[in-house]
Amino acid sequence: MRFLTTILTFLLATAIAFPQVTTTARLDGTITDPQGSAVPGAEVVVTQNATGQTLHVTADEKGYWALPSMQTGIYKVTVTHPGFKSATNGTVTIDAGVPATVNIKLEVGAVTETVEVTAGADIVQTTTATVTSTLQGRQINDLPFTSHNVTELIASQPGTQNPDGVRYATINGLPQTTINITIDGINVQDNATKSNPDGIFNAVQARTQAIEEMTMTTAAAGADGSGEGAVQIKFVTKGGSNTFHGGLYETNRNSAFEACYFFNCLQHIAKDRINLNEYGFTLGGPVVKNKLFFFESFEFFDLPQTFSESQMWLTPAAANGVFTYNANGAVNTVNLFSLAAAANPQLPAADRAFPTSPDPILAKTYALINQLTNAAGTLSSRVATNNDYNRNNYSSNAKAVNNRKFQTSRIDYNLTEKHHLNFVWNYQVNDRTPDGLNLEYAILPGTGTQLGSNDLEGQIRHQLDR
Repeated sequence: MRFLTTILTFLLATAIAFPQVTTTARLDGTITDPQGSAVPGAEVVVTQNATGQTLHVTADEKGYWALPSMQTGIYKVTVTHPGFKSATNGTVTIDAGVPATVNIKLEVGAVTETVEVTAGADIVQTTTATVTSTLQGRQINDLPFTSHNVTELIASQPGTQNPDGVRYATINGLPQTTINITIDGINVQDNATKSNPDGIFNAVQARTQAIEEMTMTTAAAGADGSGEGAVQIKFVTKGGSNTFHGGLYETNRNSAFEACYFFNCLQHIAKDRINLNEYGFTLGGPVVKNKLFFFESFEFFDLPQTFSESQMWLTPAAANGVFTYNANGAVNTVNLFSLAAAANPQLPAADRAFPTSPDPILAKTYALINQLTNAAGTLSSRVATNNDYNRNNYSSNAKAVNNRKFQTSRIDYNLTEKHHLNFVWNYQVNDRTPDGLNLEYAILPGTGTQLGSNDLEGQIRHQLDR
């Protein structure tokens, strides 16, 4: 049995104890009048639509304003100045680590008049040459892929090459060691296998129902992230808002609706068993309106499986010492124990005699092997294919269990207008018995894993550590 528990250490927005990749972004802009001249002293109010958090800033003598560290989300920008109509843009999107610029042109009029900007306002990236692509909530849920692991969507991003699967993908031809994957600023890769190549395998998985956004930076990353790798893949967890939201869900993938795999059909064995159930719930909302919010996601992953396995075992005759061989086209049979009995009288008196019957322990073992191989799986002769008279090929679909749990909890607290605190907790359990994913199989159907396998060593280490 393989038991893996991974805890993602909590993230505090004000903490400096852990090296992090920035998941916030800069929002700035310039305020001008109808002739294009700067409007110094214009009041800019930025409000996050989901949480109601409000930030204030005043344009300088050049009409320029900036907020350097904005959480991801959708914001409303409102600009006011005496002698001009108020201007509002309610659809400003901030992505992780991607600066945004909102330039607004004010119209002459009373402050009590409001101009709603629904198109035409510039929301551009003018301060960096960084190349990024972003997937957000609805896209993450609607794009087709085989599981709830958002990491698979990396395959859909420009510059990704993944001929052997997303896990082994490269981006823009760069080595996998240049890829850095984070959730809320904390690296979540299995760095022990990062150069295996297995650089896109995460020790903590990003799950669709818990992730709000995925941003991939592939060129000219800024100083806030390039020190961790040339390619930055940033996941941001969902958070609560001023409205309660939640849901229940279940996804089922069943082999009853799939074709037989090529090698299963070739060996005349049953289809691999797949009955994947992924189900869970999400819930988020306010604790204190505009101030304190929570989000909780819990997902179960239940996958009873079978894994195709091929082995070779002695024939019953060979297990009892009767071997067959081909010599110059003639098939001969010899009893090794009879040869041993005939040779014993020739041995010096001090030498131990050759055994003349099967060892009782081995005999019992081979009897059990014959019982198990006849009860399940398929035995086939190796004579025609390998000129092997003493071993049979054995194929089986070993049953396995793959159960996982994924929990994500998040708390957001707006301490002041300029200070924001968040706490993120990811707890994931991975229980596989036997661990066919890592080629650790049962010796035979109904038995345990192989002695000395990584799986068994892991169990021993786990017991000792406890």
